[in-house]
Amino acid sequence: MKVQDTTSPSLTVPSNTIVVEATDASGTTVNFADDVSASDAIDPNPSIECTPASGSTFEPGITTVSCTAKDASGNESPAKTFEVRVTYDVVSPCNIGEIEPPVNNVSSATDQGMSAYKYGSRGVIPAKFKVACDGDPIDTQAEADSHPMKLTLTKLGATPDQDAVVENTVTGSANTGDLFRFDDAADQYIYNIGVKNLEKGTYKITISEAHGGATHDEWFSIK
Repeated sequence: MKVQDTTSPSLTVPSNTIVVEATDASGTTVNFADDVSASDAIDPNPSIECTPASGSTFEPGITTVSCTAKDASGNESPAKTFEVRVTYDVVSPCNIGEIEPPVNNVSSATDQGMSAYKYGSRGVIPAKFKVACDGDPIDTQAEADSHPMKLTLTKLGATPDQDAVVENTVTGSANTGDLFRFDDAADQYIYNIGVKNLEKGTYKITISEAHGGATHDEWFSIK
């Protein structure tokens, strides 16, 4: 005689809040499948269903997850819940100071005071500037490491859609990829832009926080 299964599975969920750190404000994927389990006297593999599901993207904050287990006979356990807390440290935007000499600080690509460099020169354009975050000037390498700055160099065209980002702007030891080096002695960031391979025209330097935040534009020309 076949024994009728009328017993619901036993469901186990985390007793403590699962804490996961996100790298940005959109949240992060949270996998908790290994922390939820179910057992049953008859069915060796009862199914588990959770909402939101393991592997979903959880936004910053606290999310309540509800789970149930069901065996092959259709017996379903009472729902159990637990919390997932996604943390995200918001970094306040920094204030990027005006570009330092020898590059002239100008307000637009048509400013007659912009720096001009000779076409074919073998030198570099040292882009230098200071930064303050939350009103506190960046004056140590450790602080600069927490607020990396990057550079994008764009050759301006007749219309915005003809603008072209210039690759391979790295020259010398002042740069690491598109990131600025920090001069601890002068308390400033510095990036050496190679002039030799730049075509004649007007260029825009865009300085920005590598992790998002403040930006600052400057312009110069190659003649």
